Amino acid sequence: MSLKNGKGSYTSQSSWLEIVRQSGYSYLAHSRDIPARVTQSISNAEQVASRLQQKYGDELDQLDILEIGPGQYLSQLIYFARNNRVVGIDLDVIAYDNRIIDYAKMLRVNGLRRTFKTFGRKLLGIDARYRVELFRQLGITDKPEFEVIQMDVSRMDFADESFGCVYSRTVFQHLPNPCEAIAEIVRVLQPGGLAYITLHPYTNPSGCLDPRLLAGGNETLGMWPHLRPESKDMVRPNAFLNKLSISDWKLLFEARMPKVSFILSPCPPDYLDAANTFHKEGKLTEYSITELTTGEFVAVWKKPTCSL
Repeated sequence: MSLKNGKGSYTSQSSWLEIVRQSGYSYLAHSRDIPARVTQSISNAEQVASRLQQKYGDELDQLDILEIGPGQYLSQLIYFARNNRVVGIDLDVIAYDNRIIDYAKMLRVNGLRRTFKTFGRKLLGIDARYRVELFRQLGITDKPEFEVIQMDVSRMDFADESFGCVYSRTVFQHLPNPCEAIAEIVRVLQPGGLAYITLHPYTNPSGCLDPRLLAGGNETLGMWPHLRPESKDMVRPNAFLNKLSISDWKLLFEARMPKVSFILSPCPPDYLDAANTFHKEGKLTEYSITELTTGEFVAVWKKPTCSL
């Protein structure tokens, strides 16, 4: 993938008209029930820690942790930074503290479209409301120490074996070269270090990331619009997607991470019923029920203490 104008952002490839349209749907999605969204984000972080402890017996405490793609809210990075030394990297510049210098860098590195979307969201007060609620639920008054760096995960500047844990949530489906990113994770992980990578499968009901679906409705597009021939041209993704299948992802991770484990979390039961109905009608039969109804794909790995 070649980023337009050389600007480094996987989420700013739309036209101006599309960005304005997407902003309306994004406002609905981001402003809806902020307390519940914060609770879910904290629950996701707790699940990471719980799963890693259950599988490997390792606690995420006093570790050097790298989060890939923490996003503008930094909620899970802040969660882990309370008890760990945490660094986040993102292809987008993160303007968490609303400093002019950060917006200037965002404009230079990520372009006017990305800057416009971020500034508009902050102007509407969504980020501030989210931060207040996050701090309230975590029981903190000040943000913990952490660092966020603008960096490409496929070409990280960190030294070999720098981190005890590498974590990423719903980023890898946006990467044009995920194989390189996986290799970099293996490189920067310490022997015995942990990797926890989640992604949003393209074949699931909202895998196209059309903001209209993400805002909570599918009346216009219907179910799996990006996979159905009659509707796929109507879909307007809000970011670049590599469109890899679940089997593709398994092969990529297994090639670099021996004995990696996978967790496939199902969508709500309604989607299973809908997928079975589609199959009975002879629709979407080129995709398995598992592909259509996997809400989250997770790769979990502990780096061997001996050389790979």
